[in-house]
This record gives sequence, structure tokens and C-alpha cells, in this order.
Amino acid sequence: MNAALALASALALAYAALVLRYWRALPKRPPAPPAALDPPPRVSLLVAFRDEAANLPQLLDDLLAQDYPRDRWEVWLVDDHSQDDSPQIARNWAGKGLEINVLENPGQGKKSALAAARQHATGQLWLQTDADCRLGPGWVSSMAAAWRPGVAMLLGPVALEPSRGLGQCLQALEFASLLASTAASACAGQPILCNGANLAYDAQAWRQLRPDDRPDLASGDDMFLLQAFKKAQPGGIRFVLDARALARTRPQPTLRAFFDQRTRWTSKSRGYTDPWIVGVALLVLLVNLALLGLALGGFVHPRLWWAVLLLLLVKSLADRLLLGRYLALFGMGRLLRCFMPTQLLYPLYVGLVGLLGQFRPVNWKGRRGR
Repeated sequence: MNAALALASALALAYAALVLRYWRALPKRPPAPPAALDPPPRVSLLVAFRDEAANLPQLLDDLLAQDYPRDRWEVWLVDDHSQDDSPQIARNWAGKGLEINVLENPGQGKKSALAAARQHATGQLWLQTDADCRLGPGWVSSMAAAWRPGVAMLLGPVALEPSRGLGQCLQALEFASLLASTAASACAGQPILCNGANLAYDAQAWRQLRPDDRPDLASGDDMFLLQAFKKAQPGGIRFVLDARALARTRPQPTLRAFFDQRTRWTSKSRGYTDPWIVGVALLVLLVNLALLGLALGGFVHPRLWWAVLLLLLVKSLADRLLLGRYLALFGMGRLLRCFMPTQLLYPLYVGLVGLLGQFRPVNWKGRRGR
């Protein structure tokens, strides 16, 4: 019992110290948008797509509605061997008043598709999003305004839009917790996460760096880019705390699709080398595995529930502080109604996804990989 309490106390203190550091780093209010550069930078948007006939028209409509000067940006859409009408849909939008270019992926997978787009992109700033995202009219403008010479990488906000039921609310809040950690860690000067659905980076900095995106792993184009820029330009990564920069996407429709996606994301952790990224991931994993293990042990030794209660209470209070501040910045406080169910399910979820991500082949749109 004493050893269990000591373990729970040590993990609780370490976790609380980390999350409170992030909470202090995250501003209470959205900062004033920076003044736009004059002239504004030339922007290239890179989008890889595969079988996105249902989503591409909405994305392309959003791009046509952008308020950024049309002569200052271009779009490169790369078809990753779609088996539906996605390529034709993309071509139909070319010539509608925006410079939209459509390419075929010479290889296979998102990393190869983005590499093909980079060979043609002419912008000073390269933006990335996913074909299933929705973007407000100020998205390009807000991301471009946040960029300055010396800023290597911009991390943009992403949100899931729950449309029905508790399950999708839980997904949206779990996803928001990842973005809260993304924003807060970047504000604290040690970014640990990013999301390829909304990011930007300096084209010249990328050309000088030529980061290794680990083509042997199916996922991770975003995180390996973050690792490389963090090593080369430690102070050159910013999170864009601007609601206009928010990219929205939908939650996964089924539990299996959700676990397939999260397993794919977790699988890239095998390629992490940054000490902060690895250390924080291990701490989060240990806290959740300890909660799970102590709870199971409590059925045999009921006094272990005191250790569970201590660790869960500290973790929940710290998480609530950070999540509450982040969600308030983007007007998403309604998601907190799912907070306690998420806290109770999270240890089981983390343990399962962490295990599957290391050993189970990933599945994505009919493809299997590591």
C-alpha cells in the first residue's frame, strides 16, 4: 500500500508540474492578431488526397472563399491513386479564379504526395491541410499573418465538430486535449505535438533542412517535420492562437475507424527522438497505465483505491485547468460537459492504443503499413 501511494504521489506531482507549466504558458485571452506583412508572403497550399470525392467540393469551395489576395497564393492538390471521382472533381475546380494545380502521386502515401507538391511549390510559406477539413474565409490570411522571417514552422488549431451523441463528444474532447497540449507546449518553448491538418512552414528553411520524414513509417509527416525544425531552429516554432486559423474536421464515424486512426497516429512514436516529445509521451503513458493497474489491483486489495483516487483527482484537476483555458480561447467550452466520462475512459484507451500502435499494422483507406 505504501509503495502504491508513493508511486501515485510521484506520478501525480510530475504530471501536475508539467500541466501547470503548460497552463501558465497558455494566454488567458487570444492575443491581438499580428499586422500583415506588406507585401503579404506568397503562399503555396499543399493537399494530398485519396478517395475524397465526398469532401473535396467543400474544401475547394472554402478555398475559393478565402480573403487572401488571389495573386499571392496557389494550391497544389496531389492525388494518391484515388479509386473514386476525386481527381476529376479537383480538375473541375481549376480555372475558377484561383491557381489550382492537380498532380498525380509518383509514389504511394501522403509523404510521397507532399514531396511531389513541394517540387512544384513557388511560395515563401507552405501551408498544409487535409482534404476532409473545412476552413473559414480568413484561414490563409491568419496563418500568413503569423509568419515572420525567422519563424520556421506554424502550428494551427484543429477541432472536431461533434454532430451527435456522447461518443462524438468524447472524441472531440479527447482531440481538443491533444491540441491544448500542442498549443501550450509551443507557447512554453518546447513543442511536443502538431497536426498535419493545419500547419505551415518556411519554404527556404525546409529546403535548407531537407528533413527525413521516415518513409518506412506510414504516418508522421507532421511530427517528423516538427522534430527536424525543433532541432534546427529551437525558437522558431509558433502556435497560431487565432480563431480565424481554425481548421475543422469530423469525428470518426465508428469505434473501429477511431481506433484505426489513433493506432496509426501512435505508430509513428517509434521514430521519435526528441527528448521532450519522448519524455512527455512516457509520462502520460505511465500515469494512465498506473491508474489502470492500480484500479485492477483494487479489486484484490481495496486500499489501492486510495492511490487511484489520489492520482485521478490530481490528473483531473490539472487537465481541467489546461483544457478549460484552451477551449475558452476558441469558444468551445461546451465540450467540457464530456470531461468526467473522458477522464474515466482515458486510461483504458491510452493503454489499448499505445499497445496496438506498437505492434498492429496500420490501416488507412484500404492500405496496410507499419
